[in-house]
Amino acid sequence: MNTLLRCSHAPSAFAGPSKTRASQHLAGSLSSTKRRKIATSATRHSYVGSTPIPVPAGITLERVVLSNSTSATTSGTKSRKGDNSGAEERLIIRGQNGETSIKVYNFMRFLLPNTPKPSPTPEEEANQLTGKAPREMKVKRRNPPCPPAAIAQPFSFTPAPAEATLPSQDSSAVPAAVTLFVESPEEKQQRMAWGLTRTLIANAIQGQSEGYTLPIYLIGVGYRAALEADKADPEFSASGSAAGSISPTSPTVVATEVGSTTSNETYPRRRLVMRLGYSHVIYMPVPSDLKVSVPSPTIILVWGRDKQRVGQFCADVRALRKPEVYKGKGVFVGDEKIKMKVGKKK
Repeated sequence: MNTLLRCSHAPSAFAGPSKTRASQHLAGSLSSTKRRKIATSATRHSYVGSTPIPVPAGITLERVVLSNSTSATTSGTKSRKGDNSGAEERLIIRGQNGETSIKVYNFMRFLLPNTPKPSPTPEEEANQLTGKAPREMKVKRRNPPCPPAAIAQPFSFTPAPAEATLPSQDSSAVPAAVTLFVESPEEKQQRMAWGLTRTLIANAIQGQSEGYTLPIYLIGVGYRAALEADKADPEFSASGSAAGSISPTSPTVVATEVGSTTSNETYPRRRLVMRLGYSHVIYMPVPSDLKVSVPSPTIILVWGRDKQRVGQFCADVRALRKPEVYKGKGVFVGDEKIKMKVGKKK
């Protein structure tokens, strides 16, 4: 009996290591599955930070250092590596009808078009004397180092107005460009803020020069929209006018986490009246910094100088009746397209 017991327990004594090896192999295969990417192609970053930013005529860029940094310390935002949190720096983009303020860091450098070129190196002087052309790089460097001509001090830059051209000449004038660099491209935190800040500056320049327009389409039977005076406005109730207006002495200021936009333009205070298939009418007030028009009952045009504000307002309207995938009805923003589904067949 003892022998049988020992024999019956003998396989279990050797089962432990084999199970351990099997579990380790299974865990390794699962971990490799988790690390495996869905796409087979390699990840390619955009490296948009070093792309020149075109600055059209009529736009002024000014880098300032704010003495009061309480907003930066009380906001709870994480400071970037290499950034001095004692002073907050801003890049102000001024246009004809407003300005936009973008937060920048002290490790950022700007290369202006009118910056004098640095003195040539001894190797370049020798190439000029001998007439030997410098060796060009075959591949553009992804994160180029900061050139010596880039400045970190406060500045004010306004591109020169385009010269008048004859009708026979090419009238397409290339605007001036400003390039953004960071002090240490090998630092991850600086690279993270590099591309984001460059994109915010480019969006602010386009917003102050041309603005952003985004259409909204109402697709559905009985879906329609109209504009009317905002009766909740105190100026409307006091004056009884068709639509109140923003006082020119009090410009509209829209503050965000990365900057703020100030607009001196005056737009009527109105609200959207929409019928989207519900049993009631939906009223949505139009923000004071946006201009909304209804060219047809099923099309709404939203225009503004802040790209985020325009997109957020359109997203709020879309959330009232999201596109439906079986009949294709709903509120569509821009060139939005959905993948239709087939319903149940009897």
